[in-house]
Amino acid sequence: PEGMMKEIGYPTLLEANTQTLAAVFGASETLYACNTYQFADYSRYDMTIFTEEEKRAHRDAHFETDLANARALGRRLVERASAH
Repeated sequence: PEGMMKEIGYPTLLEANTQTLAAVFGASETLYACNTYQFADYSRYDMTIFTEEEKRAHRDAHFETDLANARALGRRLVERASAH
């Protein structure tokens, strides 16, 4: 989840990666899509840290927004690449 990601320090690490990629390629963005599904069939795995129901609820609440954000990021990257 996003809160855990922040506690671990991922935003700082990912921002460093974003800056490095921007220095090499001229532009870079980072998109967070947190708490996503890890398995197609959760019944095959013994997971104690989260449940499929929790993952499904998060996906149902956030998937459309995450998808729209990913598409928008893709459009921006293509527009930037096309401009050069």
